[in-house]
Amino acid sequence: MPMLPDPIVEHIRSVVEREYEYSDERIHATELCGCLLKAWLRRRYPVEREFERMWYLYRGLIFDELWTSLFPRKQVRVTHRIKNGPTIVGKIDFIYNGKIYELKTVNSVRRLDELYDHHVKQVRFYAWCECVEEAVLLYISFDGYCAFTVDCSEEKVLPVVEEFERKAVELYEALKKNEPPRPDASKWECQFCEYYLSYCGGRDVGLLKNLQK
Repeated sequence: MPMLPDPIVEHIRSVVEREYEYSDERIHATELCGCLLKAWLRRRYPVEREFERMWYLYRGLIFDELWTSLFPRKQVRVTHRIKNGPTIVGKIDFIYNGKIYELKTVNSVRRLDELYDHHVKQVRFYAWCECVEEAVLLYISFDGYCAFTVDCSEEKVLPVVEEFERKAVELYEALKKNEPPRPDASKWECQFCEYYLSYCGGRDVGLLKNLQK
């Protein structure tokens, strides 16, 4: 199959890289949904993403741009400042009829059996920041879509906020000390992580082993 023309490839690369710019004082909510070691490595030892991974990110950004533009309250930025620590930041896709909507692209909604836990945590944190008690996760693929309502009542969101605050401080301190935090990935995350095989596979090889000497 012929490769995409270079101007398209470079456009995709520039859009994805622009979306993921970091500051040590600002921790992204999406980073707190997964492995802190991966978040630390992406900031300290960035690797060039494979084109397939960039395509997945770009595909989601395109849907965001097209659909969120239909709503007055879109790309709503949220911040949560931790005393003597970092600021957790995020961006809600759009708010409509008093509900938060988050768009997530997947390969196929037909194979989607349940909500992803990290997506639920993300949207519950956003709901807490905006004082909203209900959110919608809207999964999109080229074979359809499906929507799930997420309960964002106080008893559901407070454990997420506490977890995010704890992990944000842990990552913040690791960045300040320039020392890798503990790996805490689930198996599915390791399977798709760009660092697993070359850096921390088995947790005793590659870059991680050298950093811990």
